[in-house]
Amino acid sequence: MTAKLIKWHKRLAWAAGIAFLLWAASGLLHPLMSWTNPRPASFAPPPQGEIRAPDILSILSQQGITRVSGLRLLDHGILQVTLPDTAERIYLRGGEIMPDADRARAITLARHYTGAKEAVRSAEIITEFDHGYPAINRYLPAWKITFDRKDGLSAYVETDTDRLGAITNTRKIILQTIFQTVHTWSFLDRAEGVRVGLILLLVGTALGMAGFGMALYLALRRPGGTKGKRKVHRLLALIAWIPLTVFPASGLFHLVMQSKLVYPHPAAASPSISAAAIPALPQGPQKNLRLVILPDRAALWHADGDDDRALALRLAAMFSDSDREATVGEIKKFSSEYGFTYKRLPVWRVAYDDGRVFFIEPRTATLAAATTPARTTETWFFSTFHKWQFLDPYTGKTLRDIIMIAVVLTGMAMALSGLGMIKSRKRFR
Repeated sequence: MTAKLIKWHKRLAWAAGIAFLLWAASGLLHPLMSWTNPRPASFAPPPQGEIRAPDILSILSQQGITRVSGLRLLDHGILQVTLPDTAERIYLRGGEIMPDADRARAITLARHYTGAKEAVRSAEIITEFDHGYPAINRYLPAWKITFDRKDGLSAYVETDTDRLGAITNTRKIILQTIFQTVHTWSFLDRAEGVRVGLILLLVGTALGMAGFGMALYLALRRPGGTKGKRKVHRLLALIAWIPLTVFPASGLFHLVMQSKLVYPHPAAASPSISAAAIPALPQGPQKNLRLVILPDRAALWHADGDDDRALALRLAAMFSDSDREATVGEIKKFSSEYGFTYKRLPVWRVAYDDGRVFFIEPRTATLAAATTPARTTETWFFSTFHKWQFLDPYTGKTLRDIIMIAVVLTGMAMALSGLGMIKSRKRFR
């Protein structure tokens, strides 16, 4: 039995060891990026004042606009119009089109969020996620505004809600590219089945090697102990064995649950309505007045201060295709259930008795996130065992990162010592 354990431990060691070293080394980039990424100068969009709406239907008619995907009233009586299947928005003031206004607004937003004073090197509108602006940033279309600076500072902003998608620079792009390539194998995104299959195989190998290694340690324990490199390897293995197991296991669970093979990622719908179907405007001055087009093509006006509870329930019924009873409450901060990767706040949490939970942003009729009991479990499992966020209340984020780095480095030392013994043909006894 012991001979078989030794045989399989050695057989799995090279593939598992190299895979672990690559994943561990690239994983160390995550806290490094967290510490060194550029920070926003502001986290909130620029404030909007209260405005009395002009005759919007007349303004649209003057420009021959018969169908819209969105309308929004800005300061100084400017009307922002989103046309169907058009990424760049148009702006009307007094019935006249303001030339290049969406680009100008994007630049203003980029300066607001970055604090940059330098000239703009380039401004381009992004309609698809890519490795520079991955899907975790949520907002599309977005403008990428790059400033004329040595560090290549860029901001991705969404002019529909004036929100920040991401801030990046040359260093972040380099680190992010390495992380995506080595840690998540993003180069295989177009071959999802191959990517998931290969990672499953290698993670399974790493878990098998860890299991055989612990069984081997228990089988070969001797009263006098071991000496030399073997003793160091076994001591490091005892320290790193639990993280060596939970890191890949939680990462594997996350991979499977987030994969398009298990959970398809449909493109966000952008419904439109005819100008004739636009409802009557509310009376009096309004703040952040915008037209909300629901998935069933009904439309209504929304402004700050509106009671969003009923609208959240109405939208959740559409997204869930359900008329069941639900509990609803407003969410104003991120949590383990609704993490910061979902971006949007505030949202309304609508929970059904079958375990499904929908997070709705009423003012944009957006489904910010949807969870099931299985996905909620995965989110908790990943944040607890892969990111160790359970330590945050006791250590804070920085100390938690340092502890994780120390543990990962211990695991890497264990893997290197084991591979070194195999290469020098040392026996594991």
